[in-house]
Amino acid sequence: MVMERNTNPNRAANAPIAMHQPGARPDAVRVWPASHAGSACRPATRTPEPLTCTEAAPVWFAVLMASECRAVGSGEDRPIRWDYVSGRAFYTNRSAVAESIHPLGVELARGDTLAVSWAPGHTEYTIEVFTLDSEQVA
Repeated sequence: MVMERNTNPNRAANAPIAMHQPGARPDAVRVWPASHAGSACRPATRTPEPLTCTEAAPVWFAVLMASECRAVGSGEDRPIRWDYVSGRAFYTNRSAVAESIHPLGVELARGDTLAVSWAPGHTEYTIEVFTLDSEQVA
């Protein structure tokens, strides 16, 4: 629907407003009192919540998730919860001890972050390990 603009300075602010559907017959115009239309056209009184947009995960990430990677440390074994951000899967070792990531064969010290990605045209994952100084680990 298209709302008619009030371009006539002599028209009262509470004059009826005509609305019509683009492409409709010229006589197919609906008229609402200005009080009705004004209730839908007030400025926002609060800032809307920001929208959260998520990037669709690629097929390689689905395969990584299906591989059921596990963190093994101190005789304990637990599943890894990957975070997908900007084309890479991340896992940070938040345990108190070093962990071995199976089946990837990567060793992560306490506080280290593992990043996994797959570049187009490659035949295997790219694996990066980001380490922190021992003073920065809580």
